[in-house]
Amino acid sequence: ELLETDSFQEHDQLLRRLLPMLMGTNGRPGEGRTAVGRPTKACDQAPPVRQALVCPAVQGRVRCPMKPESMVAARATAPEVAPPPGAARFQCCTKSQVTVAYCEDQLRMMQPGLVPGSWEHTLYYEAARSLTEQRFSIMKSHHCTGASDLTWAPRREPMIALIVALQVVEANRVIQRRWHSRPAGYTGSTVQRMIQLRADLGHEPMVTPPRT
Repeated sequence: ELLETDSFQEHDQLLRRLLPMLMGTNGRPGEGRTAVGRPTKACDQAPPVRQALVCPAVQGRVRCPMKPESMVAARATAPEVAPPPGAARFQCCTKSQVTVAYCEDQLRMMQPGLVPGSWEHTLYYEAARSLTEQRFSIMKSHHCTGASDLTWAPRREPMIALIVALQVVEANRVIQRRWHSRPAGYTGSTVQRMIQLRADLGHEPMVTPPRT
């Protein structure tokens, strides 16, 4: 259905407009106070999680008139943005770097890994989910690990833990044997999916640009 409606091409065009606009990162999130000076003794709350973010125009991923050097230094293929009137009130527009404190909801929903919606996020998480299901299928297979259920052993936590541990060991042995029996030149599923995606689009897919 996605191939018939050309949705892959539309999604790739969307990524080409959005991914260059991502704020750059200057370090990982960490706890820190937003106020200057010594903390009060009565303050018993944990410091907020903060992160230093960098303007994408400073990193040369977009061209912005508020960063005149980006209009020259950025690549010709970099998209040009048009800041709205009054954009100078934003710290990220007047400075090259800004430190942001995450609120509770932002911290709860934050995904610091692969960018959601990107091709890397889609392909790698698809492979990860498939691999997880494969591992559980091997562990629960009577022909691979020899364990059909947990009703034939003493129903005590230590014994069940030993049985599960032996299942993991034998599952690892099965996985290693299958790995060594693969033919030469085998490519992983993520590489194969990227090749298929490239063939469908007719050009290189849009990947997440470096943000550091």
